[in-house]
Amino acid sequence: MATLQIRRLPDEVYDALKLRAEVEHRSVAQQAMFELSRIEPAAALRRRKAYLARLEEELINHPPRRLDRSPETIIREDRRR
Repeated sequence: MATLQIRRLPDEVYDALKLRAEVEHRSVAQQAMFELSRIEPAAALRRRKAYLARLEEELINHPPRRLDRSPETIIREDRRR
């Protein structure tokens, strides 16, 4: 597991972290890990939104093609083979 050292952390940030740790009955290190672990879901949400935007752009630039036969017809023909 990696180790993180933060230098020149502003006192108000440390005090806020320490206060939250006390309220949650955690050490400052445990609270810092908890707070940092909350970053990943936000990053995942941003990646999902970016992916959906790319899909939307792809659909706009390349609209779906119409099939020359209905899906039902294709399935029936496939079953007859």
